[in-house]
Amino acid sequence: MVRVGIAGTGRIVPAHIEAIRYVGGEVVAIASSDRRRAREVAARHRVPRSCRVAEIVSDRAIDVVHVAGRNVDHVPVAVAAAEAGKHVVVEKPLAFTAGESALIESRVSAAGLRGMTCFTYLGHGAVRAAHELVAAGEVGPVVLVRGHYLQDWLALESDTDWRCDPELNGPSRALADIGTHWFALLEYITGQQVVAVRAEMETAVRRATPAARSGGSGGDDVAVVSLRLDRGAIASCVVSQLSHGHHNDILVEVTGRSGSVSWSSELPTELVTAARSGADRVRDVRAVDGDRPPLAALLANFYAAVTGEASPGWYPPLSLGVRAAMFVDAALQSSASGDWVPLGPARQRRPPG
Repeated sequence: MVRVGIAGTGRIVPAHIEAIRYVGGEVVAIASSDRRRAREVAARHRVPRSCRVAEIVSDRAIDVVHVAGRNVDHVPVAVAAAEAGKHVVVEKPLAFTAGESALIESRVSAAGLRGMTCFTYLGHGAVRAAHELVAAGEVGPVVLVRGHYLQDWLALESDTDWRCDPELNGPSRALADIGTHWFALLEYITGQQVVAVRAEMETAVRRATPAARSGGSGGDDVAVVSLRLDRGAIASCVVSQLSHGHHNDILVEVTGRSGSVSWSSELPTELVTAARSGADRVRDVRAVDGDRPPLAALLANFYAAVTGEASPGWYPPLSLGVRAAMFVDAALQSSASGDWVPLGPARQRRPPG
């Protein structure tokens, strides 16, 4: 049995607890600098222990640390866990910049440990089926990918969260928070890598937030991004946390020379394919069983790797989290300059915590 400590007490933590238990893991402790909040979360979810982060890092009985707190804490917690011999599961974005994200990956790798980035949607059976269909050439060479990730939880001036504070969240909000999910879906489903981006990013809602401390706006609310892929395809994505009526709406549609395939989070167990032959148009909707929650499906493979199973299955590695951070870095640069920006080598922009 894999024994897990969770660093964080936010709204994503219950999903981690559920997935860990679903695959037979044991949640040993909830850790936070806010001891009262850690006790509340632990009691609510029947976790036997609450403590400070340093205690789960040093606890020899814990095999894996899930880093699920504020973005500003990801680097110090993940690095400390790796240095203490713990495998890590890190929420996205891994860190504020690609350089800091690469630091997590390098420390985990140097210690001979495993690391996973929480791109949860990659655990859906229909997403895996789309990846396999494209890899098999069923849609032909990919020429276009389009889609969106739309939410409305920050649509009002009164809506706020720690993610609105750049000192806790980092320089990008919407694109780093949810656009990275779309980026991971794009690269996974197509099997291609993004080589350049051009982005427009805006802060449309001015809210009273701690962002005023640093003189910043708190980050982007909306973004429109064009992307070039390494085999010649182009892509386009709209990201918004202001889109009224959209709770958590993701769409990825891949168009090839002989057909298309699309997946939507609104109908997560369905895979839609389409093709045209002469005057005939064929559209097929196929149900793909979701036998496990998506995060549980990924954790099952990751924990199998942690315990040394011979064929553990695929999970999103830390390297994909680093690439997603490179994407955000490039988009921020492009939005400022108006130019296409390549996804260059990861670089560090500020000292790690």
